[in-house]
Parts: sequence; structure tokens; C-alpha cells
Amino acid sequence: MGDPANLVSRKNNSFDFFSNLSWVNGTHHAKFGVYIFRLRFNPLEAPNSRGVFNFTPRFTSSAAGLSDGNAFADFLLGYPSTAQGGLGRGEEDSRTTWIHMYAQDDWQPRSGFTINAGLRYEINGHMSEVQNRLSSVELERFVIASDEAGRIHPDAAALLPLIPIPYTTTEAAGYHRSLLRPSYLRLAPRLGIAWSPGGNSKTVLRTGIGLFYNQWSYSVQTAFAQNLPFYSTRSITTASDTPVPSLRTASVLDSTATGSIGASTMEPGYRTEYATSWTFDLQRELSSGLLA
Repeated sequence: MGDPANLVSRKNNSFDFFSNLSWVNGTHHAKFGVYIFRLRFNPLEAPNSRGVFNFTPRFTSSAAGLSDGNAFADFLLGYPSTAQGGLGRGEEDSRTTWIHMYAQDDWQPRSGFTINAGLRYEINGHMSEVQNRLSSVELERFVIASDEAGRIHPDAAALLPLIPIPYTTTEAAGYHRSLLRPSYLRLAPRLGIAWSPGGNSKTVLRTGIGLFYNQWSYSVQTAFAQNLPFYSTRSITTASDTPVPSLRTASVLDSTATGSIGASTMEPGYRTEYATSWTFDLQRELSSGLLA
């Protein structure tokens, strides 16, 4: 009940440029193109920033550990069983640039036979936060985005002491400040053939294969901005056998956290997935206006 616990807003700006060129030379019909995409990514996503309180029948039950009470009565008395509250701003101001290029040729070496061959090349830059307010966790350390001098953003100072394991900067770790290694080998070839056997235009065989890359998920990017030392969710839980409530709704979030500290991570060498798609089709004109 009440207002949503999370503050969520997003104000993005994107800029697109694309151009295509066609060139016909004899039996060749070639196409070339380029697409440039620039994104300014400005989400504000602060989980549990307004506080989340959970009430159970714990303190209105007949004895500690039982559940024969009334959860709504616990709520009216102000005795929460658990509570969570977000610390930090949960915002970022990131940038990325994509550059996609392609070349394609429809070649008809003879009547009734066409070859379509193409190659697409994609460079998708990973998101870089203008003020380096991103971090990721690894097995034995936190990695915090920094500038080339190894400096991290001043906003990290308040929550930095909460990190329970050693931390380092992207500069010291040899990482890009986006926390991910750039990928420049995104080649996507395509090949297709259309053939009318024996020059019979009533029968057409078509087949093709192509490789297609997926794009980066923005939800991963927002998770980096919700890690320590820029954001943290503190959790407080009262023991199930507590006979007398010691925490009230007004003060529970000021008490010592009892939950574990978590964080989001991504393999620095992560590569977006791709799919290989192929088709095979045989078409026959059975009669005028009827195809199978």
C-alpha cells in the first residue's frame, strides 16, 4: 500500500545519421550504406528509495514465533518485520556511439540465376558515464570507473566504507571506464541464391543464410549505476523469535543493517550474442494466380 517504493524516470536524447548508395554496373546491382547512432542515456532509477516495510502477524501473535496474530494490526502499531531503504541517487549520464556499415551486391551472372552477397560491420561502443559513476563486482574486488588518472567521482566517498572487499579503479585494472572491453570484430556476412532450374520461370528455388548480432541491453547499464559505492540498499530484519518489538516504522531504517551486501556484475570481456538464420524455399506456379 502507499506510493511506489522506486523512483524511476528517464530522459534520453538520440541522434541518427544514415546514408545509402546504389550502383548498377552490368549484371551487378550494388548497395552501400552507413548508420551512425549517438545516445545520451539519462535514467534515474533508485530502488527502494522511499522505503519498503513488511508487516506480518509476528508481534500480535499469542507467543513469539507463532503467526496467529494479524498483520494489519502490526501495521497499525508500527511494528515492521523487515524493511529496506535505498541510499544514493541511482542516476547516470552516459554516452555511446554506434557505427554500422554494409555492402551488398545482387549479381545475376545469367538469366534465372541470382546471387546476393553482403557483409555488415558493426561497432557498438559500450556506455561510458560522463562522471564515472559506475562500478562492478568481481570474485575478490569491486572495480570502480575512474578517469585516466585513476580518480573516482566524489559521490563515492559516503558509501565507499560500506564495500566489504578490496576495490580498485578501471585505470588500475586496465579496463575501459565503461567496465567492459570494446569489441571491434562484429562482422555479419549474408549470402542468398535464387535459381530457376532450366530457365523455367515457373519454378524458383531460394536459399540464404545470414548472421545477425543482438544489441546491448540498457538494463545492464543501469545495474552498474546501482552498485556500491554509488548506491546501496540496506535491509533490516527482526528475528522471528523476538518477543518484544524493538524497531518502529519511523526508526527502523536508522538501525543497523542485517542483510547481506549485493552487487551486479558482468564479465569484462562480455560479447553480445548473435544468431545465424537460414532459409530454404521452393516455389512453383501451378496456374495463373496460384503459387505453391
